[in-house]
Amino acid sequence: MNLDFDRLAHAASEARRARGWRQEDVSERAGVGVSSVQNMEKGRPFTRFPSTYRKIAAALGWDEDSPAAILRGGDPTPRRESSTPPSAPLDDSSSRIMRKPTDDLPGRAQLALANGQLFDAEVMEWKVGGEDFSVIVVAKVGKYDTLEKQQAAKSQYELWARMKESLRRAAEAEVEGVEPHEPH
Repeated sequence: MNLDFDRLAHAASEARRARGWRQEDVSERAGVGVSSVQNMEKGRPFTRFPSTYRKIAAALGWDEDSPAAILRGGDPTPRRESSTPPSAPLDDSSSRIMRKPTDDLPGRAQLALANGQLFDAEVMEWKVGGEDFSVIVVAKVGKYDTLEKQQAAKSQYELWARMKESLRRAAEAEVEGVEPHEPH
């Protein structure tokens, strides 16, 4: 999938100018450095989605997921109502609240998770050396909008079932001291 960094740059710059703000104004309202705003507006490519882009989106009046949507060719979504007005700076406690479990994933993983239909997900938990260890696998598919694609679903499901079982067996066979573990 191609990400359109220039599209994001244009949208962010236009939103800022429509409010009559300078980059410094956005930086102050978002609680991020001016360089973060400049990077977004220059269309600098990245491999890990910068968490600062969520803060900039909120300051511009967008939903925090709008930058990722714009990169994929979508449009910004107006920000949902919250207790923090768009003009207020986001302090450290606000930024912690805004974090999602996927924030630390590489950008390509975040975008892959955002696209397609959820097919299935599996959480595999083990004890390794007495410590908890988890592997989370998410299977995504395109739309089943034709009969041919619907018929392919059975093969996809069978492959998925084999892959999950193979992963479990491989982990238990390859690593000494690995035990299947039920979550608390």
